[in-house]
Amino acid sequence: RPQGPRVLKTPGGAKLKSKVLGGWLGRIAGCILGKPVEGWSKQKIEDALVKAREYPLSDYFTERFCRAAGMNRKPHCLRKNIRFAARDDDLDYTILGLHLVERHGFNFKPEHVAEQWLARFPYHMVYTAERVAYRNLVRGIRPPESANFENPYREWIGAQIRADAFGLVSPGMPARAAQLAFSDAALSHTANGIYGEMWSAATTAAAFSTDSPEDALRAGMREIPRRSRLYEALDATIEWSREHREWQDTWQKIMRHCGVMSRVHTINNAMIVAMALMHGKGNFTRTIGIAVMGGLDTDCNGASAGAMLGTMLGAEKIPARWHKCFHDELHSVLVGFTVCSISDLAERTYKQALRHRRTQARR
Repeated sequence: RPQGPRVLKTPGGAKLKSKVLGGWLGRIAGCILGKPVEGWSKQKIEDALVKAREYPLSDYFTERFCRAAGMNRKPHCLRKNIRFAARDDDLDYTILGLHLVERHGFNFKPEHVAEQWLARFPYHMVYTAERVAYRNLVRGIRPPESANFENPYREWIGAQIRADAFGLVSPGMPARAAQLAFSDAALSHTANGIYGEMWSAATTAAAFSTDSPEDALRAGMREIPRRSRLYEALDATIEWSREHREWQDTWQKIMRHCGVMSRVHTINNAMIVAMALMHGKGNFTRTIGIAVMGGLDTDCNGASAGAMLGTMLGAEKIPARWHKCFHDELHSVLVGFTVCSISDLAERTYKQALRHRRTQARR
C-alpha cells in the first residue's frame, strides 16, 4: 500500500451522528435514483432524459421519462410514487454488514459472513459472484475457496457494493474499514474484486474527516495495492477529472480505458464513482446525478457516490427531496430485517462507530 496516515481526525457528538445518517441517506437515495435504469448505457439514459425534458438528471425519474424511454415503469422508484425505500441488493448488504459487526464485532471472519448469508439471504436474491459463492457454501466449499471455485465473476462489482457499513462504523479509520471489507469480500471475490470493497469502505471512512472528495478518494486508495489495476484506474480517473471541466470528457477516457469490461465489473464502475465525486464538487444532487447518468451499474454507482458524499456532508446538507419521500422506511429481503427504520439503522451504526473508537483507543 502507499504510505500515508491510517487514522484521521474526525468530529464527535451530533456532527458525527449527522455524518453517519448522511451516509445512510446518501446511499439509499443514490440507489433508488439509479434503480430504474440499471444496466443502461449513458447514451440511452441521456436520450430519454432529453426527450422527457429532464436533462441533466437532478431528481428521481418520472413517469414522463418512462414514456420517453419506452420502458416498463418501476413505480416504487419514480418521483411521485416513492413512499418508502424499495428493496435492492445494494441496500440488503448494507443492513447485513451492520448486523455482522453488531453480532461478531470488528474481527469477524469470512466464515461469519457465510453463516449470515445462509441464515438470512434467499438464494435467488443474490447474483453473479455472490450466487456462485452461495452455491459453493451449500456444496461444502468454504472460504476462501468459495470465491474461486467455478466463479468467473470474482472481480465484478458485487463486493464493492457491500462496503458502506464497514466505512460508516469506522469514522476516520480507513485502514480498519478496509480490513473489515476484506473479511467480507474474501467470501466471494478475489484480487480487484476485493480491492473494490476495501477502497469503497476506506473512502467512506475517510469522508468523515475531510471536505474534499479528492482527499477522501486518495485516502481510500491508500488501502489497496499501488500496483493493482484498480489503483491505477482510479489514479487516472482523478487526473482526467482534474484535466477536464466537463464530466463527459472524463467519461470518454474511462470508456476508452476499460470499455470492453463487463458493465458490472469492479474497475469501470469504481471509475464512474470517482468521476462523479470529482466532477460533483461536493454538490449532492450533481454527484449522484453524474454517477447515474454515466451508465453501467447505475444503482450501485449512485449508491456508492451517495454514501461517500452523504457521509462527508452530513444529513442536514442533503436536500430534503432526496430522502423525505422514504418516510424513514427501508425494505429488505433479509430474514429479520424486511422493514427497517432508516433512522434506527443510523443510530445503531453510530453506536458501533463509538464502540469502534473506544476499541481503537485502547490499543
